[in-house]
Amino acid sequence: MRYIEEALNQGVDVVDIVEKGLSEGMKIVGERCEKGEYFVADMIVAAEIFKEVMNIFKPRILQSRKDLKPIGRVVIGTVYGNIHDIGKNLVAAILEANCFEVIDLGADVPPEKFVEAIKNTNQIY
Repeated sequence: MRYIEEALNQGVDVVDIVEKGLSEGMKIVGERCEKGEYFVADMIVAAEIFKEVMNIFKPRILQSRKDLKPIGRVVIGTVYGNIHDIGKNLVAAILEANCFEVIDLGADVPPEKFVEAIKNTNQIY
């Protein structure tokens, strides 16, 4: 977290950190897993770090975007039977950083919940 704080203190934009740092780092971890250089445990640790940093950044991102109208609304979740949410969390964070309203249903979500959430959003972009 020290590096995150240093970057913020030097005026680096939160969105740049997410897109050019965190997202790129997760991409590298994914590629190394595919090559057999990293293992599932490495991916889980990277995802936990990503999630922890995003918990710090989310209020800042939302605050910096408060005067901007969302450019779209996205309902996101992992389908029933799938408890893995690393990719979902990454996509949701990038969407939020880029002015999308994200309705995150979580993991292992039955299809009916997606339909219900979409109906409840009132507008579909």
